[in-house]
Amino acid sequence: MKLIRYYMGHDCTRGVLVDGEFLLHTLELPWKGNQPNVSCIPTGVYKVTPYSGSRFVDVYRVNDVPDRTAILFHIGNKASEIEGCILVGMDAGELSGDKAVLSSGRAMEKLSKYIGDGDFTLYVKEV
Repeated sequence: MKLIRYYMGHDCTRGVLVDGEFLLHTLELPWKGNQPNVSCIPTGVYKVTPYSGSRFVDVYRVNDVPDRTAILFHIGNKASEIEGCILVGMDAGELSGDKAVLSSGRAMEKLSKYIGDGDFTLYVKEV
């Protein structure tokens, strides 16, 4: 599966999560040198595994990110709701004037149905 970033601004990073015909929109924090809690993760190849914790249940964790932990794919809409993770949505748009992903709950259900309980390899790149 590929996460292709097409917008890297001061406010957020937009992308698409694709695998053949499968497509979701993504939203991440802007690039700030891979600093925990304020930056998106570096481009690269990562193993992603199912994860459930006390705060997020039935999500996916991005493993082996250099100098980072607890990077998840989870539900949310705007960059203000992220601490370094990746939000998924059915569409890209705006909410209250901020760049956002929309229908995030439906997008997470779609991702869960597509991936199931298995692991996958994530290729993060920029265009």
